[in-house]
Amino acid sequence: MQSNFKVVGYLPAWKMNKLSKVRYDAFNVLVYSFAFPDEENDMVIPNLDFVNTILSSAHQSDVKVFLGVGG
Repeated sequence: MQSNFKVVGYLPAWKMNKLSKVRYDAFNVLVYSFAFPDEENDMVIPNLDFVNTILSSAHQSDVKVFLGVGG
């Protein structure tokens, strides 16, 4: 039976030391948090070098990745 429930998790930019412990198969969606506007209203994405790793790992498990915006 297919469930209508979605499991959404937050992956905070300040917890990249925990990246190897993420169970991508346990989620439908991960939200990478948080991007924030700088003084010129450009979006700053912390730890951008990890984003490709997150995207690759998530997509291999058929998990969508969204970007949370804060600030």
